Amino acid sequence: MKKIFITLLISFFAISQCKKVKEPEFNDPEWRKESMEIANGICLKLESCAEQEFSKIKISLQNYAKSEMKPEKCAEKNKKSRVYLLKGNDPVLIKQVTRDCYSQIQKLSCEEIKSGGISKDESCKKMGKIQQDN
Repeated sequence: MKKIFITLLISFFAISQCKKVKEPEFNDPEWRKESMEIANGICLKLESCAEQEFSKIKISLQNYAKSEMKPEKCAEKNKKSRVYLLKGNDPVLIKQVTRDCYSQIQKLSCEEIKSGGISKDESCKKMGKIQQDN
């Protein structure tokens, strides 16, 4: 019985000391500025494409939908993103994938975006994966 108690006690202590490994995060002020510009550009593009769609939803939801696309809301979300923080992956890769995705989004028409053009682009798929990785 004493051995079981000691084993449980040691196990509990070991588990309590385990902490999630913190992913590396890189403080790159130049990238953070560029990332904010990219996020703002993406939000503005999506907002302009969504403008005609707002009229198709209930008036009670229109204000909420529009507020989610505002540049300040976009900036707030971006500051918490893995891309902005260069978190969890090679910083050079994150920057390149983000730039490539942004470039593709700027080239897409609103119709292409609405038909899933962003999710078909390889760089945007990679960027999405970076954002979702834990």
